Amino acid sequence: MVFNTIEDAQMFYNEYAEKAGFGSRIGCSKRSQKKGCDHLIRRDFECAHARKGGVAESQGEGLLDPEVFDGVDKAMEATSETQNFGSKTEAPKRRRNKLKRHDCKARMSVGLRKDKWEVTIFIEEHTHPMMSRGEWTRYYRSHRKVPYEDYMLIKTLHNRNADTSLIMATLGDLHGTLRTLPYTNRDVANIRTKLRNEVTHTDMGKTLEYFQKLRAESPQFYFAIKLDENNAVRALFWVDGRTREVYRKFKDCIFFDTTFCTNRYDMPFAPIVGINNHMQSIMLGCALIPDEKKETFRETWAPAYFKKNFFPFTSTTGRSEGLNSFFKKLVHPQDSVWQFVKQYEYIQETRLDREDNAGFLGEATTAAVWSSYKIEEQASRFYTRAAFAKFREFMEMTTAYSIYPAVGDGVKYELHRNDPRAKKIRMVMVHTNVQEIPEKYLLHRWSEAATVCEAKCNREFSGYSVVPETNTLRYNALCKMLNKLAAKACYGTESYKIVEGGAEHLTSLIEKLRLSGGVVAEEGGEEIGAADKKMMNPPRSAKKGRPAAKEKRRKPGVELRQEEAQKKAKKRAQNACSKCRETGHIRRKCPIEALERKEEADREERFRLETELTL
Repeated sequence: MVFNTIEDAQMFYNEYAEKAGFGSRIGCSKRSQKKGCDHLIRRDFECAHARKGGVAESQGEGLLDPEVFDGVDKAMEATSETQNFGSKTEAPKRRRNKLKRHDCKARMSVGLRKDKWEVTIFIEEHTHPMMSRGEWTRYYRSHRKVPYEDYMLIKTLHNRNADTSLIMATLGDLHGTLRTLPYTNRDVANIRTKLRNEVTHTDMGKTLEYFQKLRAESPQFYFAIKLDENNAVRALFWVDGRTREVYRKFKDCIFFDTTFCTNRYDMPFAPIVGINNHMQSIMLGCALIPDEKKETFRETWAPAYFKKNFFPFTSTTGRSEGLNSFFKKLVHPQDSVWQFVKQYEYIQETRLDREDNAGFLGEATTAAVWSSYKIEEQASRFYTRAAFAKFREFMEMTTAYSIYPAVGDGVKYELHRNDPRAKKIRMVMVHTNVQEIPEKYLLHRWSEAATVCEAKCNREFSGYSVVPETNTLRYNALCKMLNKLAAKACYGTESYKIVEGGAEHLTSLIEKLRLSGGVVAEEGGEEIGAADKKMMNPPRSAKKGRPAAKEKRRKPGVELRQEEAQKKAKKRAQNACSKCRETGHIRRKCPIEALERKEEADREERFRLETELTL
C-alpha cells in the first residue's frame, strides 16, 4: 500500500484503529543520515497500549500517559518547601487514572520510496482485547479531534457568549446525537479558554486595529481614544458612517445613560440612543468611559438642563434602559473590549433588521384606516406605519368631543371634552371638512421619506456566481449549497448513493488540487499594527467577594515570620508586569515582550537575507 504523504498514512491507520476498537499513536521516526539531508524517511504507527508497563504498573499503579490526559499539572505536583515550624511538607500530588500497557506489538511502518510512502511492516495481532463497546473508542486521544467546520461553529457560538453546554447540545443536534461527537465537553472548554487567552494581552491593540480597518474601508467611520500616563486606553468612542447620516435626521431626540458596565475593566458603557421614524430605538454611537465622575461628562447631559424640552413617545431613560436589558443577554461583565465590540455590531444588526422589516411594510403594504376622511388617507401615505398608528388612534378619539358654533365675530367653535385624550385640532379639521393636512403639521422626521437608504450596488448578471473572498464566507456558501442538495437526496436510497459517489469524486479532485498547490489550507491571523503595539489594556477591576477572615488566636513568632515570608513571596508573584500591566508574570516572561523580540529578530533576519541577495 502506497500513500502520497505521511499525513495520509497516519490518517489511514487512525481510521483503521477507530473501526477496529483501539487507539493509535506515533511510535518512532527515523530521519536521513546523509550529509545535508535531514528529512523524514521512516515512521511507525503503533497501538496506544504498546510497550511494557514497568514495575509501577505491575503493582497495580500504572503509568501516567499523555494518551488519555493532556499532560501533568505541574502546579499540583510541585513540591512545596514552605516551612512549618522547622519541618518541610510536600503538596499532595494530583491523582490520575493510568492507561494500561500490554506490550502490544500491533503497528504499521511506512518508508519513503521514490517520493511515496510505502507500507513496509503491518502487524495486525494485538495482545489485548479490543474496546468492548464501539462508542467508547472515541475517548482515545488519537480519535479526539475537532474538525475544522466544528471549530468554526464553536468559535462563532463562543463569540455570541453561548455557554459550553449549549454549544455541545447544538453540535450534538447537528451530528445526530451527543455520543457521535469525536470530542468531549472538556475539549470544547479548552478551545474556549484558548480563544479567550488570544485576546488577554492584546485586547485594546486588536480592537484599535479593527477600527483602523473599518476606517480604511469607510472614511466616514470615526473613533477616538483617551490614554493615561502609562499609555493605557482609558476611554473609547466609535461611530460608523451610516449612523452619522442617521444622526443628521433624528438628532432632535437623543438619550445618554451609563447604568451598565460591560467589561473586565469596569468601564461604564455609554450608548447614545435615538428614535428613528419608525419609533424604534437606534444606537447613534457608543462610548466606554473611565468613570462616572462629574468631570467626565458635559453638563448638557444632566436632566436639569433639558427639563423644559419635549420628548415624544418616551420617558427620559426608558429607551436606554430597554437597550441595556438587551445588552445584558449577550454581554458578560468579564468580557474583553474586543468581544464587546463584536457583540455591539451584532446588536446593531438586529436594530437594522427591525428597521428593514418596518421599511418593507411601508413600501409593500397598505395601512388599515379607521375612517374615510381624506386627511387620514393622506396621513397613511405620508407617515410610517408606527407613526400612522398613533395618528389613527387620535382619529378614533375625535368622537370624544362635542363641537358647537360660538357666538361672536368670525368662525369660532366651542369644544366640550368627553375624553381627556382627545386632540382638538383633528376634531376641528373633521368638523370643518378639511380635505388636506397643512404642510406645517406634517413632520418630515416621522415620514417614510426620512428612512436612510444605503447605496445599492448595481450588479449585472454575468452568467457566473461571485466567489466569496474569505475562507469563512466560502465555507458558509458551500454549506448552504450542500444542505439544499442533502435535503433533496435524503429521501431515497438511489439519490443518496448518487450524492455519496459524487462527494467521493469531488473529494479526489480537491485532493489533487491540494497536492498541486492550488488550495491554501487556512488564512493567516491578523497582526497588530505597529502603531498599536504600545497600547496597553486598562487595569483590571478588583475581584468581588468576601474578604478573608482574620485570625483571632495569638500566633507565635515563628508562625508570624513564616506568614510574612509567604506574603512577600506572593506579592512578588502577583506584581503586575511593567510591560502589559497584567498580573501573574514579570516583564522578562511577558508574551508581548516575547512577540516584539521575535519580530525584531525576524526583521534582522530579513535584512540579512536581503543584504546577501544584494551582494
